[in-house]
Amino acid sequence: MTQASTLENKPSRYLNFGWRVMVIWGVGVALLGVLTSLLNYLVSPQILYYTSADAQFTGISWSQLQQTYPKLALWLTLFFDTTASQLLFYGILTAFIAATAYRRGERWAWISLLLAFLITFAHLFPSFLFLSGGILANSGISIGIGGTLIMLVFLLVGLLLPGTELFGKAAVTPVDRPNGSRKLSFGWIALLIFGALFIFFAIIVPLGDHLYYQTQPPLTYLATDALFSGASWQQVMSLSPALGLWIVLQMDNMCAAMIGGGILASAVSVKGFRYSKRWAWYALLSAIAVNWIPLYLYSIPFYQAGIYMASTVSIGLPPDPSFTVFLILLGVNTLALLLPVAHFSLSRTKRG
Repeated sequence: MTQASTLENKPSRYLNFGWRVMVIWGVGVALLGVLTSLLNYLVSPQILYYTSADAQFTGISWSQLQQTYPKLALWLTLFFDTTASQLLFYGILTAFIAATAYRRGERWAWISLLLAFLITFAHLFPSFLFLSGGILANSGISIGIGGTLIMLVFLLVGLLLPGTELFGKAAVTPVDRPNGSRKLSFGWIALLIFGALFIFFAIIVPLGDHLYYQTQPPLTYLATDALFSGASWQQVMSLSPALGLWIVLQMDNMCAAMIGGGILASAVSVKGFRYSKRWAWYALLSAIAVNWIPLYLYSIPFYQAGIYMASTVSIGLPPDPSFTVFLILLGVNTLALLLPVAHFSLSRTKRG
């Protein structure tokens, strides 16, 4: 018996189909982030990221942007790369949870997947701005009418219908107890805090952005970002106020994925990692890897430009304090995964 609430009877067809749908959703979100980033560099950002719908919204085409501020166009491309890493983070955790705990009918898995999924509906806010302006097509910001309908189908088939089964039957009383190891306790608590920090950051930044982006540089566009792009925030807003809003909305989308990923990481830490579940260790290892490794890659163009202070895209280099903070977080994450690793190398059958 698992430590989480599971169904007393064998789940019926909704859950058997729903967990597969959520695996597809998680993998699809992750692949969308990777595909968009690749197309941005190999073909053009105009394919999926800065489409004709985005040009219509901002009043600035991609070619105009490249001609006016070529480094700003590069910065926008790098900015999406940070969003792609968050989509990977969220997508990987969704797929792992769906294929394991959710598949077994554990209620915490359904709740965490639902909360994280609903957060992704933050996409509907920028979509509303596009749709209200008569822009119906999908873009790098708006999921459009088609994308909204697709999300509703995944929500209904992947979560809502299975939920009627999960909460329509009696749950088994948990019998397992977490291991009392200090290393394991350190690990799951540290990873829980990591997930909570994701959520905190992803709430604070968009709030600050929307409060004062029209009059002063938002948190999304720091002085080092302006130095790299060759355009101050005032110049961006002079070029197109809608472009400034577009950048803020892009941060909204990234933070929606961050909150969703933070919710799932926290849930896996408490309900899986804490109980030495092997799948939880692999899930968090994979998600943390795709979060940390790209951060250093995105910083390379800034280093090449001689900019070593941290920005929205770059983590900076010493002696910048932000780089030290990143190193500390990376070290804590690494220790949280490696110190209790012996607990996850025991019997697969027993540990899940």
